[in-house]
Amino acid sequence: MQGLLVGDFADSFDEAYTALEKAVANGELQFEETIYNGFHKTPDAFLGLFSGENIGKQIVKVADKE
Repeated sequence: MQGLLVGDFADSFDEAYTALEKAVANGELQFEETIYNGFHKTPDAFLGLFSGENIGKQIVKVADKE
């Protein structure tokens, strides 16, 4: 058995990013996120990481993008 580090494949990052970006854009690759709205929800979001409440990426949305 041999472990690996993501950094071992740094030479392929640009190629992988391009392929993944294309797969997301055409719907071949989908992802889910758990979004908490408001800075006051930060503690709930943090604790949710340890209890398995999140699906995919855990985000705390503090403001709308301008």
